[in-house]
Amino acid sequence: KQLNKSEFLWNQHTLRTQAEDSPHREVDDIWLRYRDLKEFDPQNPQAFAGQHESVWYDSIYSLPAVRIIANYISAMIPNIELGGILITRIPKGSQVYPHSDAGYWHSEYYDKKLLVLVESDEDQLFCFENAEYKGKAGEVFEFDNRPTHWVINNSNKDRISLIFATRIKP
Repeated sequence: KQLNKSEFLWNQHTLRTQAEDSPHREVDDIWLRYRDLKEFDPQNPQAFAGQHESVWYDSIYSLPAVRIIANYISAMIPNIELGGILITRIPKGSQVYPHSDAGYWHSEYYDKKLLVLVESDEDQLFCFENAEYKGKAGEVFEFDNRPTHWVINNSNKDRISLIFATRIKP
């Protein structure tokens, strides 16, 4: 329900999706947590992906269930650190193109991603070089986004995922 009432949040931040050659060019995003937007320099947009401490964005006020899930993860997993948190929507018939996030500070610092399938069906595939995953709405799985991966949505519905970047503090 919260997501349905928050359509205005999609694509407020298009840094991942705006480039014509972006692997995420067919995707819609809601950013909930990442680097402070005050640190964005339009003269050097690549620097925004550099080392940083993640902060909550105002979008969290429209989607308080995400904060509840984040608090639950933090309570259940000792010494976990949360990084970026976003919701992605891959429209029916669209995809995320093959890519690797290796080498980006955020992907190297946060070693795992937790993905909650908010909407999904059997005609949607999360793919890696030697594997693919068909998930159902409500499932949660972890993945490493440094190997080459992609998502294909050949279904008749949008694929919506809630993604948490995480690491266990030493």
